[in-house]
Amino acid sequence: MAYPRFQRSRDFKIDIVNTQFTISSTSWVNATGTSDIVLPAQSGDIIEVQMEARYDGQTAGDEYKFVDVATIVGGSPVNYFGNGSADPAAGEGIHSWYGSGQGIGDYQSVGGGSVRELVVGDISNGAVTLRVRVRGDTVTGRDIVIYKWWAKNLGPQDPN
Repeated sequence: MAYPRFQRSRDFKIDIVNTQFTISSTSWVNATGTSDIVLPAQSGDIIEVQMEARYDGQTAGDEYKFVDVATIVGGSPVNYFGNGSADPAAGEGIHSWYGSGQGIGDYQSVGGGSVRELVVGDISNGAVTLRVRVRGDTVTGRDIVIYKWWAKNLGPQDPN
């Protein structure tokens, strides 16, 4: 299906959540309080995701927090933006969202984004579903506040 490049760039959604939660898992889990973002899409489209967040620690020392976005089909993660694979068990998520928070009250602002080209397996019924997923490097609790996250479909990459 051909369409003008600028038509897809208008597909944009934002999830303003201001959600605070603690992650105590080394496995990827859904970010508490965030909603999925669903955008019209097709294979070859470039999706851009962005986030505005703050991390804190619960104890003294490094408490690494890994945050990523996964495409979701049938309720299950298909591909992650951070490393492009289906199961980044030891992955660090989107690198601009990587953070620690060295201890209680040691706030770290996090922002930035990532892009990914969609493949056929990312699409269901003409749309892509995006979900924020999180994990830590140990089971020590990590405080995460996500103020908002958003996504836009930039359309296909210009072949020139």
